[in-house]
Amino acid sequence: MISLFRKRRARRHPWDRETPLLTFGKHDVITLGDAYENIAVLGGVGSGKTSGSSFQISTAMLSMGLGGIVLTAKQGEASRWRRLCEMTGRTADLVVVDEKSDVQFNFLDYVFALHGRSVGVVENLVATLDALLKVAERATGMKPSHGTEQFFEGGIRKHARVVISLIVYATGGISVGHMLEVMRAVPRSLEQAQNPEWRRDSLICHLLAIARNRCDDALAQHDLNQVESYFFTDFAALAEKTRSVFEAGLYGILDLLSRGTLYWMFGRETNITPADCFDGKILVIDLPVTTHGAIGLIAQTLFKLAFQRTATQRPAAQARPLFIVADEFQELITVEDFRFASISRECKVVNLWLTQSIASLYTVLGGDESGKAACDAILGLAGYKIMHANNCPISNTWAADLIGRRRMRLRSSSVNHPPYRTFELFREEPGFTSSLNEAFEYPVMPHVFSTGLRKGGPPHMETDAILFGGGRLWRGSGESYLKITLKQGF
Repeated sequence: MISLFRKRRARRHPWDRETPLLTFGKHDVITLGDAYENIAVLGGVGSGKTSGSSFQISTAMLSMGLGGIVLTAKQGEASRWRRLCEMTGRTADLVVVDEKSDVQFNFLDYVFALHGRSVGVVENLVATLDALLKVAERATGMKPSHGTEQFFEGGIRKHARVVISLIVYATGGISVGHMLEVMRAVPRSLEQAQNPEWRRDSLICHLLAIARNRCDDALAQHDLNQVESYFFTDFAALAEKTRSVFEAGLYGILDLLSRGTLYWMFGRETNITPADCFDGKILVIDLPVTTHGAIGLIAQTLFKLAFQRTATQRPAAQARPLFIVADEFQELITVEDFRFASISRECKVVNLWLTQSIASLYTVLGGDESGKAACDAILGLAGYKIMHANNCPISNTWAADLIGRRRMRLRSSSVNHPPYRTFELFREEPGFTSSLNEAFEYPVMPHVFSTGLRKGGPPHMETDAILFGGGRLWRGSGESYLKITLKQGF
């Protein structure tokens, strides 16, 4: 009878932050709230990071009803997510975005509608184009020399900002076509800019006149004065070579967006947006980098940026949790990932990053000390790191350093044998010495990540990894790291 009066435990909501996502042993667990702190998975080819860690985390998120986007770097990822959705009963929520689908997403209209005529709309559009330009440069290998990189990047951003500002103030909207028209109409010299006949027929002057009539507030007039000064004084006075560099990068990305696959997907109407993920949709962007190159990078970056911007603006208190899954993360990283990862916990978004090695991230992020610092910064935002078998010595040393050194007692001993004499009746006993020293050593040596972790596969279909949680002690080890075994799927 006593049990009738016992207080019932409140039933936990599936999206409660304390809901278990992964369980290890009897006591250790990664909850949904923990996963909002970002999860990075590292492992070499065939280490089981996709079939082990990614499989377990992805199926758990799908089973909980989360929505999100999946970025793809290699072929077969979309097929894998079809099987995952079938297994978890989420097939109806799956939308595969590829060249055969009729998915349309006009990202410029979407970003503009997201911010309206607020102060931030121009800067958000500039940041989007800047991110697209960087991933296109990464895919093609085209980049200014290191000594002039900062100067030219600043000039390209300023050029884009002025072009966008003029169009937004004059038309109340934005399009790739309008941007290309304005860029073709800019004056090419101070003489041309000051020529009355040229100014009479100039598209720039025409748009400035419309913008001044449409927007009569002081801030708009100030911005338009800056636009006029830039086009007719600053830009017109630049050397031809400098002007061409400022324009070339922006022309390149706008040209890609104005034709072919990118125009078909992003330059027409809109029938799906990242906001659909709030209702549980799972968008798999099946334009793998390995087969689509720059086109695949740009398309996936567009969806990811729009998703991140949208997630930061929704009221997250009672909202459905979301996820971004990026396999081969080094191919898809942008500066916006740094900013978003720092606030993803408040947005209730799980970032799941998978990459092969630290060295690959170093290379993509510049290869120098600044690239290493950027890599450390983004991985520092991952509250949980799962490290599978790896043959990269840089990654293995990084993982050992991440766990850190411990004060350890090292015992050493030696035996001293006296010289042997053939006719000696009584021999001297061997001498034995022992000492105990303290030193700081790795509790998990770098070689463990190359020789001590199973990669998985038949017959057991289990893969090993080292789980690290910053600022957390695992009950199974009493340390900040825990050796785990994960059942493999596909």
